[in-house]
Amino acid sequence: MYVGTLTMPGSDYRLPPPAELQETMIRLKKVLLTNLRNGDVFSQWNDSQFGMLLSGMSLEQAERILRRFDEKFGKNYFKELVIPRWSLHPILSSE
Repeated sequence: MYVGTLTMPGSDYRLPPPAELQETMIRLKKVLLTNLRNGDVFSQWNDSQFGMLLSGMSLEQAERILRRFDEKFGKNYFKELVIPRWSLHPILSSE
């Protein structure tokens, strides 16, 4: 299982203006809703981040999913204004 984060900074790594950031997060939420698998979970973490749990996959598969979000988001929004940044962190099992 992996914890993924999607952060929405502007191209200069600062937060975009509030109205633009809010619109961006609404658009990203739509991308997440339509592209995650049924068992995956996500939540808005703060004003500029979503967190998600991706289960039952390899690191390569999880990275491929997050790259797909970038592609889907980029088709619907100007990437020079807000550039999604993502990261993955494994959850280690105690079994």
